[in-house]
Amino acid sequence: PDKRIILMANTDPQVEQLSRIQAELPANVVCPIPSAEVFALISDKAAFGDLAAGRGLKVPKSQAIDLAGSERIRSQLAFPIVAKPARSARFMAFYEQGFQKVYALDSQDELDALVEKLRAAGYADPFILQERIDGDDSCMGAITCYLDADGTMRLWSGAQALLEDHAPSMRGNSVAMLTRPLEELRKPIGELLASIGYTGFVEIDVKRDPATGEYFFFEVNPRIGRNSYIAVCGGVNPVRVMVDDLVDKKPARLLVADEPALYTLIPLSLLYRYITDPALLAEVKSLVKEKRVFNPQHYGPEKDPVREILVHATELNQIRKFARFYPKPTSSSF
Repeated sequence: PDKRIILMANTDPQVEQLSRIQAELPANVVCPIPSAEVFALISDKAAFGDLAAGRGLKVPKSQAIDLAGSERIRSQLAFPIVAKPARSARFMAFYEQGFQKVYALDSQDELDALVEKLRAAGYADPFILQERIDGDDSCMGAITCYLDADGTMRLWSGAQALLEDHAPSMRGNSVAMLTRPLEELRKPIGELLASIGYTGFVEIDVKRDPATGEYFFFEVNPRIGRNSYIAVCGGVNPVRVMVDDLVDKKPARLLVADEPALYTLIPLSLLYRYITDPALLAEVKSLVKEKRVFNPQHYGPEKDPVREILVHATELNQIRKFARFYPKPTSSSF
């Protein structure tokens, strides 16, 4: 009881559960997560899209569909489109049944088949249909922030994806990234989060339209995850920022993770194969030459040989996964 305890979680269902019970926790236990009301708002992709659009941020054209009932659901958007659950936390249990994180649909018939499959599995929560924004994996961006109880931003970390996981249940998780300041997004994102009383860690997914250079806002994750390590690569430890705030009560100051770095979870030879932009490939190879490459799966003090074998096997398995699910890069990433 004489210690300040920080309670964290790193999956959407766990964060959702903590947001419901955090008011019941002992006084010395704190969670770096938003309230249950704010969690519900930003975890719903439809609600977040409306919120972001209302503040002038660009979001893909979307249509929320209700899977309850048996009526045929027609897309109001022109194909091709993408489809995904409105609330990720409610959908994770369905991955074991073979469902995907994101669906690329090219026709009404494909949408009909997906709706039928979801209904047959008993999934009744809303789904989101969205226009498909052009651009390959390198057009995706990721932002990690930390806001204190006053709504003051204490951490800003931006990144450009180089390659994403294409396995059905992992779609959209980056496996290689570059640190990028993305300074033009800091003010609107900070104002948006502060306006709803957001506190704690947050990850935000964006995509740059290659035709216009504008960023579309996709979704918000109320937590940090594996790829938040990109902030460490950029020179700022997110956990240190949190401890400064919640434990040591240090005055607020913004730390920006902007040191040039390459973050990768896959062999460099595999990464090189998927980077089609010569300038981007040259930048990546320059960082490799400068030894600015970070892979959190490899940790010097960890000497367990069994663990090292497993890590090596995991990296080799990425070659097999990409050969199966994404054998060559495409302009749409699908």
